[in-house]
Amino acid sequence: MLEQPDRAYSDALVDQIAICAAHIDSAQHQLLSHIRSFENLKGWSKQGSKSCAHWLSWRIGLGLCAAREKVRVAHALAALPSIDASLERGELSYAKVRAMTRVADATRTERYYSFEKAFGTDKPLQDCLEEKGKWEALAQDSEQYAEAKRAAARRRAEKLSKKYGNQARYAHAAARPSAPSTLRGS
Repeated sequence: MLEQPDRAYSDALVDQIAICAAHIDSAQHQLLSHIRSFENLKGWSKQGSKSCAHWLSWRIGLGLCAAREKVRVAHALAALPSIDASLERGELSYAKVRAMTRVADATRTERYYSFEKAFGTDKPLQDCLEEKGKWEALAQDSEQYAEAKRAAARRRAEKLSKKYGNQARYAHAAARPSAPSTLRGS
C-alpha cells in the first residue's frame, strides 16, 4: 500500500501523464496538417525526393511505411472534420485516428467516432473497424453469402469474447453492418 505522500505524488503523475499525452496528440495533429500542406505543395519534389513519404523518411527519420501512413492519415483527416478536430484538441490518440481513417468517410464519421468512445484502447477499435470495412466492401446477396456471414459473425463473437472480455459486446455490435445505436448507453 502506498504511503499518503506517495499516493498524492502518484495521483499528480496520473494527471500529468494524461495532459502530456493530450499535448502529444495535439502536436501530432499539427504535424499531420503540415505534412498535408507540404504534400499538396509538392515541397518534397523541390528537395529532390521521390515522394513526401521518402522525404519524411530522410528528413525526420521515419521508416518508409510509417511515413506513408502519416501522409495517408494527413490526407484522410481533411475529409473528416470531427475526427480532425478531436485529434487537434488531444481527445483522440493518433493510433485511434489512424484506425478510424482506414474505414471512415464523411457520411459515417459520427458512427465510427461513437465506436471510439466504446473502446478503451486502439486495438479493439482497430479490429472492429477493419472487420466492419471488410463486410461493407462486399456487395453480394446470395444465400451462400448470408450463411458465410452468419458463420463469420459467430466466429467473430467467440474470438472477441476470448480476446476482449467485457468489451467484446461492444466490439461485436460495432462490427455488425446493421448495429446503428447499440453502443449508446447500455
